[in-house]
Amino acid sequence: MKLPIPKGLSGRLIRTLSLTLALFTLLAAFGCSDIRPMATVTGDSAEYDTPPEKSDYPVSFGSESFDSSPGSIASLSPALTSVLLDLGAAERLVAVSDYCSCPGEPERIGSPALPDIDRIIELAPELLVTQSPIASADVIRLSQAGVRTLYLETPSSYPGLCQEYINLSMVLYGAVDFRDAALSALSELEKIMDSAYSAGISCRFAIIESYSPEGYTLLPSGSLASNMLTAFGSNAVGEDGDIYLDAQDIISLYPEVIFADTSLEGDIEEDGLESARVIYLDISAFSRPDAGLSSVMAKALSGLTDGDSA
Repeated sequence: MKLPIPKGLSGRLIRTLSLTLALFTLLAAFGCSDIRPMATVTGDSAEYDTPPEKSDYPVSFGSESFDSSPGSIASLSPALTSVLLDLGAAERLVAVSDYCSCPGEPERIGSPALPDIDRIIELAPELLVTQSPIASADVIRLSQAGVRTLYLETPSSYPGLCQEYINLSMVLYGAVDFRDAALSALSELEKIMDSAYSAGISCRFAIIESYSPEGYTLLPSGSLASNMLTAFGSNAVGEDGDIYLDAQDIISLYPEVIFADTSLEGDIEEDGLESARVIYLDISAFSRPDAGLSSVMAKALSGLTDGDSA
């Protein structure tokens, strides 16, 4: 069964174009677009000044500025580790957190909440990246030992995720060469997001992440999962944080579609929530966002257009 597609797609198309434009605007803002020589007219002839040369560094974003590319990196964030791998920095990763998945055998440096600062200092990476704040005293210790700390907030939107790739690509490759790595890493995700918006699907949905004695955890409209899944309509839950509801309360939200984590299949069936259309996704992937979310969004699109809710 296919969901109804609205007659007027202009709003959806505008959102699609805006999203794509946002990505390329970010790239252009930090990129090295061709600069044409400036013409200096003297009499009947035109002399051309030599165009200014583009330099790789320094690069900057927000309050951060880098004068050179770090040769060695440690990561305390599983998501940032994945982003760095996507950007071709595997050989630079000398240490990762206990929760990171990484090829080879990089050193382990504790958890994001409890990093092994002494071990990090001993390994002496040029850069430590994290999505979990590190105590100021530890940041100072690391800096004094020659280890720079880069804190990046977990993105809450698709453009924010693109920006994260762009920023790290600039750090790795500089202002001249960062584009190719960023665009290559994001190409599949951008493609599926464009397809999602272009499909013209409009439905009221709920996102169920997990189940506990307090009830089902529903993700609000301010979450990354909701932000990306609004390509298919609107979230029945507001922006006030995770909401714990039982099955009847969820039904009372009147969702047409429920996006539920794959771990909940038995619970969903038992509680009768399949009165709405249920599509099982790896919702947990949104909590460790990287370009691999393209597969999650592709499954959501497939479930809505092809009737595949398995």
